[in-house]
Amino acid sequence: MHQTSAPGERGIAGDALLAAYQLLIETTVESGGDDVMLQRALVVLASIRWPAPHPLFSALLPAADAASLRLAASVGGSGASPPPCSDISASACLCGRALVRPGRLLCFDARAETAPLPCDPQGTGMHLILPLSARGRVLGVLHALIESGSPPGKTEQSFMVQVATLLGAELHRRRSEREHDRLEMQFLQAQKMEAVGRLAGGVAHDFNNILTAITNYADLGLLKLPAQSPLRRNFEEIIAASDRAALLTQQLLAFSRRQLLSPRVIDVNTVIAELGKTLRRMLGADTELSVGTEPELARIMADPALIEQLILNLTVSARDAMPQGGTIAIATTNVELDSSYTLSHPAVAPGAYVCLAVSARGPGMTVHYLDALGGPDNSQNELFTGGALGPVAINNIIQQGGGHAWVETAPNAGTTVRICFPAVSADAAGSYSPDGTFDLPRGSETVLLAEDDDSVRVVMGEVLRDLGYQVLEAREGREALDIAAGYAGRIDILLTDVVMPGFGGSELQRRLCATRPGLRVLYISGVLDDVITQNGQTDPGAVFLQKPFSPWSLAARLRQVLDAPAPVPL
Repeated sequence: MHQTSAPGERGIAGDALLAAYQLLIETTVESGGDDVMLQRALVVLASIRWPAPHPLFSALLPAADAASLRLAASVGGSGASPPPCSDISASACLCGRALVRPGRLLCFDARAETAPLPCDPQGTGMHLILPLSARGRVLGVLHALIESGSPPGKTEQSFMVQVATLLGAELHRRRSEREHDRLEMQFLQAQKMEAVGRLAGGVAHDFNNILTAITNYADLGLLKLPAQSPLRRNFEEIIAASDRAALLTQQLLAFSRRQLLSPRVIDVNTVIAELGKTLRRMLGADTELSVGTEPELARIMADPALIEQLILNLTVSARDAMPQGGTIAIATTNVELDSSYTLSHPAVAPGAYVCLAVSARGPGMTVHYLDALGGPDNSQNELFTGGALGPVAINNIIQQGGGHAWVETAPNAGTTVRICFPAVSADAAGSYSPDGTFDLPRGSETVLLAEDDDSVRVVMGEVLRDLGYQVLEAREGREALDIAAGYAGRIDILLTDVVMPGFGGSELQRRLCATRPGLRVLYISGVLDDVITQNGQTDPGAVFLQKPFSPWSLAARLRQVLDAPAPVPL
């Protein structure tokens, strides 16, 4: 390689360079994309009367993969000039090397070298390579090819360095503005999602109260009907419709991120089957949905509402990544991860797993589907596209279930997101479910019931009395305090809504425990309100019953709290 700084026989007048530099400053700040700005700047450079005729100026910017350079602008040259490079790998050729060497001017006289350049195999002239850098980071490369005449002197070289510095600073400013705009858009989108989420959470909260009354009255009616009554089917249909409505409210709460998490043993196949109609409706006519599930699939421990959201968001993101339509496949399999796999994945324990795979393949598929998990390396650089949950939330769902995920992608082969959850035995559920005899857990303790919704409070009181409990009813916290103060007997448990007028259930429990140490408490709510999670106003070990609930859920959870070891008085 030949380094030179020899002055040219004919230099450029300083005032001409100064005028050109001033014009460059005015040109670069004009509107337009980076390529347009660079093209205008090269036109200014080509308009200067250089000592050598017909210099060829090119500007290259990093490609989308950040591993190569692409041609962004080109001006000048003669008919004998080699075409400017359009795709250069990092560290390859002169421009590629400049990508990793910020702040250095590289001069190469191809006419004096025996080894030809890939971009100039005929050795037509001298090449000036200047990184367009700012703050130690190369943002592009400026290339000048001088075919004949005098080589650039110190003045011309110094001018080109200043031009490269100017263009690098402008590229940095534009990139900073784009990043600022992107972050601002993300913030505004987050605000909109928060507002929509609060609305969804409020609607779901009120709807859960209505469903709680419907479900419990229907269950009470079913309990009191003879086994052969023709009316039983009517009540069973009411209960089934209420269960479907409860599923919708769970989806609303998951969208608003205010649901009470309720992990339990579930069948992922069942979750997929229940989502089938919803998924097909969302995907549209140009996207085909294929579902393949393993018949004898093992169970996992997870909140079904969150697994639904996981599948919905991955599927919608896959759809949005295929603007021309395509095929989305959802599959489940049992897998055994042995020590050979876990050696390369230290966070994964060997054992049996349930694998959920969501695949997308279609023409024109974009790479942003990988953003579902933050890209192949889980970098989480982009917002999750097309869904309510972001990549952090998606990964939180996976981690809560003890699972892990990876992304497989290849050209023309589509992209697959695979998520593995530890398998559990079917009898690990331990949940209470009604049998054909409707034999509910009963009791004789005294319950102080505080609930501001009249229909919910009345039906809960009726269920509890039918189960043998003594019930004291209050519409809100202050009334509950008055009832407790005027009641001379023992109150065994406080059954209270979390959010009520005046003050909520956590404050009610705190005040009651001051006069009745050791009082047990069971909270009921349809929404995991911010006051619980952020302000820490409830006992970390508090037990919740999520609305809407059935008489069986209420009876079982009540006995769970009453039969547990007595709390230690503070």
